[in-house]
Amino acid sequence: MHDQTIQTYPSNMPPESGELDIVFSLPPVSQQASSKSKTKFKNSVQEVIKNAEYLLSGDVQIEIEWMIHERERYESDRSPDLDNILKTLIDALCGPNGLLIDDNQVQHISCFWIDWNLYEEQLKVRIKYLPDEWLSNPLCQDSCRMN
Repeated sequence: MHDQTIQTYPSNMPPESGELDIVFSLPPVSQQASSKSKTKFKNSVQEVIKNAEYLLSGDVQIEIEWMIHERERYESDRSPDLDNILKTLIDALCGPNGLLIDDNQVQHISCFWIDWNLYEEQLKVRIKYLPDEWLSNPLCQDSCRMN
């Protein structure tokens, strides 16, 4: 399995470029999945982003690229529809353990899947924001520095 990564930058502030790229080496979870599956997914997403000591406070645009083997997408009923993966992922990115304060900040979403030759699924998420629209996450004052 590939490493789950968030681009490297000082964790106390978002990149000045106004773009944040995150790779999650896990399959998406449908909004229709069990509560247990959604909680496990949210915890996995938040584990990757846990060292960010800030919250984006302005409007954002989110691009989601789902890397999945064509066979899994077309020849299996296990893969959720694109529209059913959005809420679960956006919810995992929000709140005090996320990168956004609330999902109402999302101004635009683009979501698509790409066929690739690996059977391990991956989500690539790009968040675009105005570089000066962020604030320090008060929950990270001590706990983020310990990780």
